[in-house]
Amino acid sequence: MSGAARSGPTEADVRQALQAAVGFHTAGKWNEARDIYDQILRYLPDQPDACHLRGLIALQDEEFGAAEALIGRAVAADPNDADYHSNLGIAKRRQG
Repeated sequence: MSGAARSGPTEADVRQALQAAVGFHTAGKWNEARDIYDQILRYLPDQPDACHLRGLIALQDEEFGAAEALIGRAVAADPNDADYHSNLGIAKRRQG
């Protein structure tokens, strides 16, 4: 996110970073995707897509508490997204 150095990332920077991260994520390159999601979340801690997708990686890594927290932030930021709610339920169920 090149525009992040001075005043934070622009909407275009975030879109571009998310697109790159999703590409890595779908290719199974979780570490690369995780790094980009984390970078986005440093600047925009409640960016719903980054929270949700980073939460999915936490689920895949069996970090269920982290997954619940991240996906919960996505739900709080965008309560109308059914996928967020569904995956939050999965994270809660996997915790027991």
